[in-house]
Amino acid sequence: MGECGKSPTVIPQQMQCFTKRSATWWDKNSATGVLHKYGEVMFDQMKKVLQEKWFISDASVALKNFKLLDAGCGGGILSEQFARTGCTVVGIDVNESLINVAKQHQALDSSLVNLSYSWETIEDHAARNPGKYDVVVLNFVLSHARHRETLVRSCIQALRPGGIFFVTAANKTIAGWLRIVLLEQIIHGILPKNSHSWKLLYSLSKLRRVLAQNACVVKEYRGLMFCRDTSLLKWVDDTAGFYFVYAIKE
Repeated sequence: MGECGKSPTVIPQQMQCFTKRSATWWDKNSATGVLHKYGEVMFDQMKKVLQEKWFISDASVALKNFKLLDAGCGGGILSEQFARTGCTVVGIDVNESLINVAKQHQALDSSLVNLSYSWETIEDHAARNPGKYDVVVLNFVLSHARHRETLVRSCIQALRPGGIFFVTAANKTIAGWLRIVLLEQIIHGILPKNSHSWKLLYSLSKLRRVLAQNACVVKEYRGLMFCRDTSLLKWVDDTAGFYFVYAIKE
């Protein structure tokens, strides 16, 4: 796993879980296809927030002056979507296999010159780039790591004052475990096997506390639910399962 494997936030078993799926990361008909669905929904919501926050009418061109960090970018699903809005995007991940997948897929589109990837930890990246980014995204990473407070603090360190921090995760509630681990992962196989467990779910209340302790003000939070009968995702008021948080660094 190289130097990234020595990070206190890395869980080797989780690394292996996603490495096994690296070859089919961009195959929407594979076991990782649900990641594309979640990625599209999250991207639309994040883009909407950016448009409203900075009074942008056309996100396809007006985000070109912004710097965005996709922390835990995986194979680049969300990174590519943001790069196409014109943002300067940096995607980082501790999984070398996924970074290689992201780079290979980027090479298929010559227009993605404003996108770069790096195999490194958020702790190292933030230490070298404090206050650099207008936007930092931590999308479904907290449920696959340990020492989550370190992850969150490092993301905030990389964010400039007034910048936006997006966090999505699986809530540590009984209802969340039933929906995400038991139903979506074990019974229906919607989520990759062994990708979530009760131990690694991260409570929304704890995240809000860590954000407040690190000068980040939560502006919005909401829940997301997968509807198996329609294979669609919908926003809900209930945050017991997956949740989305939008905060601003003071």
